[in-house]
Amino acid sequence: MREDSSASAVQDSSQENELGVVICKSCNEVIYTLPTNGFTKIAGVCGKAECQETSSRSGGRPV
Repeated sequence: MREDSSASAVQDSSQENELGVVICKSCNEVIYTLPTNGFTKIAGVCGKAECQETSSRSGGRPV
């Protein structure tokens, strides 16, 4: 039996969509992406020393 290549292409592309974005709330750099069912934006703090310092001074609140 022959596999429908268009159906498998749709499945492959849906598994590769990384619409979740984690952005540093200090420098706005994209830290990483994650696979989600829709667009999701998450704020975090990257590993840069100045961003870590800014975050600790603001008590973890967005700057």
